Amino acid sequence: MEIERIRRYGPIALAALLGLVGPLAATPRAHAAAATYYVAPTGDDHAAGDSGHPFAHIQHCADEAQHAGDTCVIMPGTYREAVKATHSGEPGHPITFKAQTPGTVRIDGSDPVATWSPVADADVVKLASGDSFLSKSPFAAAVHAGTVYRTHVPIDSSVGAPQVFLGDQSMSEAAFPDPAPDPLEPAVEVARGGSNNSSIADAALNQPEGYWKGAHVYEQTTFVALTGVVQASTPGSVAVTPLNANDTCGAIVPNSTRYFLYGKLEELNAPREWYYDRGSQTLYLRSPDGTQPAPDAVTVKQRSYGFDLSGVTDTAVTGLRFFGTTVRTGDGSERVDLSALDVRYPSHFTDFVPDPDKTTVSRNTGCDSLGGGVTTTGVILRGSNNTIRDSAISDSGGNGVAMLGHDNTVTNNVIHDVDASGGRPAGVHLVGHDQTITHNTIYSVGRAGIETAQVAPATATSLQNNRVAYNDISRYGRLEQDFGGIYICCNLDFKGSSIDHNWVHEPQDMAGVGASAAIGIYLDGGSSNQLVHSNVGWGNNHGTIALVNGPASNDRIDNNDGGVFVYRTTRAPGTLIRNTLGDLCIDDGKDAAYPGGSTPSDRNIRAFAAGSDNLRSGAPGYPGYVDEAARDFRPADGSPARSAGLSIPGETDGYVDKAPSIGAYQYGAPYWQPGASSALAKVIRPDYGASSAAASPAGSWTQEGGAVGRNDSHPDSYADLAPFSSTAASDGTLSLAYQSPSGAGLAIDHVEVRVYARMHRQFQTDGNFVLFVNGVPVFDAQHNDFDATGRPVTIDLTNAVAGNWARLPHTIDIHGTLAYAPFTCYCFQTTGIEVHAVEVYIQAHRV
Repeated sequence: MEIERIRRYGPIALAALLGLVGPLAATPRAHAAAATYYVAPTGDDHAAGDSGHPFAHIQHCADEAQHAGDTCVIMPGTYREAVKATHSGEPGHPITFKAQTPGTVRIDGSDPVATWSPVADADVVKLASGDSFLSKSPFAAAVHAGTVYRTHVPIDSSVGAPQVFLGDQSMSEAAFPDPAPDPLEPAVEVARGGSNNSSIADAALNQPEGYWKGAHVYEQTTFVALTGVVQASTPGSVAVTPLNANDTCGAIVPNSTRYFLYGKLEELNAPREWYYDRGSQTLYLRSPDGTQPAPDAVTVKQRSYGFDLSGVTDTAVTGLRFFGTTVRTGDGSERVDLSALDVRYPSHFTDFVPDPDKTTVSRNTGCDSLGGGVTTTGVILRGSNNTIRDSAISDSGGNGVAMLGHDNTVTNNVIHDVDASGGRPAGVHLVGHDQTITHNTIYSVGRAGIETAQVAPATATSLQNNRVAYNDISRYGRLEQDFGGIYICCNLDFKGSSIDHNWVHEPQDMAGVGASAAIGIYLDGGSSNQLVHSNVGWGNNHGTIALVNGPASNDRIDNNDGGVFVYRTTRAPGTLIRNTLGDLCIDDGKDAAYPGGSTPSDRNIRAFAAGSDNLRSGAPGYPGYVDEAARDFRPADGSPARSAGLSIPGETDGYVDKAPSIGAYQYGAPYWQPGASSALAKVIRPDYGASSAAASPAGSWTQEGGAVGRNDSHPDSYADLAPFSSTAASDGTLSLAYQSPSGAGLAIDHVEVRVYARMHRQFQTDGNFVLFVNGVPVFDAQHNDFDATGRPVTIDLTNAVAGNWARLPHTIDIHGTLAYAPFTCYCFQTTGIEVHAVEVYIQAHRV
């Protein structure tokens, strides 16, 4: 029942209106009856706002909902508006904005484009009068082919970098080389010999002198991405504004650094590319199929914040979908509850600039741009006692969540495909004290799943009493070579904080480049007072935990699985490493401050050499898990970890043996699984690889060693098929045998085969690639080249397996054919089939 506004004025308020203030003024306020308003896309802001006569705009409802306990019920539909909340509720009585049916309300930050017109050759002539390079550019060729269209569209200046969508997918800004669909796997070139921090040399830059002037450049350094502007260019090189003040900010390394160039209309030629001319407010687009976009099919971002809660307290937002926009709280916000949200494309930016809040800066002068996007992207949680929970956040150029202030909570969220910039933003970027990050599933990230880094000295001592626990983090480091699933740097004080009960596993290296340091929990640059316990990691080439660079005082690294790596840690008074299940590698022979050259440690099981797969040692009895493949990391009955550990109050509680177990799980204690509740049934059994591989006829495939079954961290191919010679074709089958894992206690949700391979041919050489599973053809390249070395070809076998573990693949055959190639010496390098890995991936849940 809707309450009329006049009925809010009870006896106390009425007395005040009549001037009867005396004793009544001191009487505690009684809560007025809460009102419920309704909003619908077909409503009317002049209507009553009840369910039968809803308002048209959420903003109008926000203006009307002025009292504690008021609710705006939002009916299904799309709302293209920026809601600025101006009224606060009270503790326990928030003003609430909720979807009438969760998931049916879309807050859209983009507006549709109604009309397009084709760009003609005559238009290129006119444009070339101001830019002579356009006349013979890839853009001119695409225009001549009739595939480029344009429209006039002003873009709101508050948005920053333009973002263009077709349907629910973001299109790509025109770039060289032509951009790939996945921003976390960009198409790149390599800076070659002669490159340095102010220039890039590459023979692929064969355009005329001056062609690239004014373009922007994006580069992937070893540990972070940077951007700059081209000042001049000659064939074979571009001169850029220094992307960094010194090498500690990230350096261009010849034959290693990847880059691409953007911001030039000349380069608009490929499907999905666009270019925006701010001066004329003209948007150019080549649609995926080259045809004229339908009216309203393309939308352009116009609003950064679908909900701006920066000026209110005691507010709840629940059940809404956000597209191309995000939600934020402010420094004064308290008790704001964000729940059951679905946020896609919350933030987008292309150029790294210093963080406007100066909350994060580099520890090195001149590197302030490393903080770009850290506090300004993703769902922004400022203030205190605010929460985002039970939500999904994805497809962000920056953060999933920016967490600032204190006493805030990020819990039970699924966050993925974020930090497409490859910079300091993260799945969750943490700044502040008494913050809680728990039970989140975070995967597919440009750099780190959770990060706090480069904090200004004034705030370094406030990063205390934080909890990072029960998070499942994977596929991190997609745009970097030196990274961690959880990354902390530099010289920070984490007194009272704990990082515990997390899984950090299976980093996904930058396509085509192996990781130099893929670490589960990366404690870098001398931070102190960190308690890191009961974490499990696998697939990290330098361990689950690493203490790297500088002093690391009073850190406690206890009961972790997957190994601990200590490197260039010059002194570590009070630091302990205890009860480690995995390798303990201390590489600090030059550091005399360590007694005997090592950090104090006790009762660690050393099982393998540094840099190996941390959970797959062949040592007898190691690691002794109940079922490693099913991710049951509890010690089995005969595990050497049982009764071998030190008792550490608060960390080894719950053991039933005479002494605690070494590692993250205690024998006899309840099993725990990290991650969001909506994802707990997912990916609990990892992929498994081939037990053997054979070529038929013998020698037809060149097998180079390594794990053909898994794609963990090897950029090089396992097997190759090339033309036999310049006059003879090749025809061979690579047969992979698989031994199905046990399915005890598990029910299958999903099965797929992932093939990391490519076929590349030159000189008009014919060839084909066909994949068979249990003798049945499931993929045929149909004589077309493809490159799936970064993003695999996937074949869904869920229906074929039908939940039966016995029906999982036991043989996978790859049949390759290649006609002869005319070059004798170089045909292998230019024409061939490469197989990097063939995985069988299973999602299951416990029964």
